[in-house]
Amino acid sequence: MKQKYIILLSLIIAPLIFCIWFFFPYMLWEKEATSFFVFTPDYFHLVMDGKGGIPALIGNYLLQFYRWPLIGALLQALFPTIVLLSVMHIIHRFPISKKWYFLSLLPALWVAWNQFQEEFLTDSVLYALLSILAAIVIEICYRFIGWKSEVNEKKKVSKKEKLYYLVPCLFFVGFAFFVLQNKRLKKQERNYNMEYFAYSGRWNKLLDLIGNDDKNEMKDLCYVTLALSESDILGDRLFHYPVNSEEYFLFMGDASLHGTFFNQLFYEHIGVYNQAIHQAFQEATKSKYGMSFRVLMNLIRFNIALGNEKMANKYMDILSHASCYGDWIEYQRKELEVSLKKERKMDDETVYMTNATLSNLYNIVQAGNINIPLNHYYLCTLLIRKNLLAFTNHLRDNSYVLKNAIPQHYMEALILADALGFKIKGLDFPDLLVRQFNEFQSLIGKKDMAMIQAKYKNTYWYNYYFMTFPDDPYQPSNMVSH
Repeated sequence: MKQKYIILLSLIIAPLIFCIWFFFPYMLWEKEATSFFVFTPDYFHLVMDGKGGIPALIGNYLLQFYRWPLIGALLQALFPTIVLLSVMHIIHRFPISKKWYFLSLLPALWVAWNQFQEEFLTDSVLYALLSILAAIVIEICYRFIGWKSEVNEKKKVSKKEKLYYLVPCLFFVGFAFFVLQNKRLKKQERNYNMEYFAYSGRWNKLLDLIGNDDKNEMKDLCYVTLALSESDILGDRLFHYPVNSEEYFLFMGDASLHGTFFNQLFYEHIGVYNQAIHQAFQEATKSKYGMSFRVLMNLIRFNIALGNEKMANKYMDILSHASCYGDWIEYQRKELEVSLKKERKMDDETVYMTNATLSNLYNIVQAGNINIPLNHYYLCTLLIRKNLLAFTNHLRDNSYVLKNAIPQHYMEALILADALGFKIKGLDFPDLLVRQFNEFQSLIGKKDMAMIQAKYKNTYWYNYYFMTFPDDPYQPSNMVSH
């Protein structure tokens, strides 16, 4: 019976942990993306010299393969299983009843839980190595000292003793329920899911994940505005969300690992690559080893976009010393060849983002940056600030922004601006939209807020009349009109 018990325990814990991690695939991705490993003497010296030693070296090597969730989940299941089998072997060599095998689940499940807390794999590898070492020491003592490990077991198991065999099932069920219902872990997984969708450019999935909730946090709204802009619908759907400040466009003043990651995507999108590179190095400073796979890959992409052949090749050479990026590097080298053939206009002035999003966007567009998404960010900022004079002036002077079509919120704002006397000559408004605007105005006169919210909450008109925004501590007077 005891042998079957051993097999049962070892067979259950591995698939249990494996299946649980399938509910947290983006946590596995995050572990790999923010880790770092290269086969270079400098890196080996760095890790061995006070950064975790051999367990960290083994863990960081294995983390490379977490790019694939299947392999990541398998490796996550491996460590608790090693601990379980090692502790069971230790119990096996002691002269105690083997019904106590279930106690080996306690350290194994503790290691499994700790995997959700640890940043890398250093702890998991350390506990696995220590448990193996302890089992080897006990085995040596058993063989050389020769203590007796067997006890007289009853051939027939009583009903009371059968309860011991139910305990592991209770442990497994309790552990799975505790992990899968943990609110903190589910929130972490959702945040990592947002980062993954943004990094991989899956903007529709990102918007579906976040949803439209008035209780969305600032981080959610930052990803919403980026997804809308990347999908070229920022001017059509911005006011479908509770975005009452342009500070939701990026993590201004946030030097955290996750804030700097988002800012890289924002600056890349608006074509300000010097800032994207700066934010990448900021993220690297928050990494344990001063670099990560995600930062290194971003630095390669940003330098390719700039046509900086020397730096792009330098970072690709570094990444080539890892194990899993050969195909990706080969693709990027082709992208570099294409990028070097493009004609580039040298910037007369290098612009940096500092403390206030509105003033910075103004400075960049005034410096002549004709990046379309950048100009839409600026125009939407003016709408948020209800500065219809500057909005109409910028559209009049930069009509190329509307070469495809006039976004829905822009048209709503232009109708309102026209009513306020800020006209753009030769612009015709759709009859339906004009009738809706007139109805909206009449509902305001009637103070029928229920009907206004039901029909017009997602329009710019509602934002203009009813939304408030934080005070901007720095708003140059020359920003009002030009």
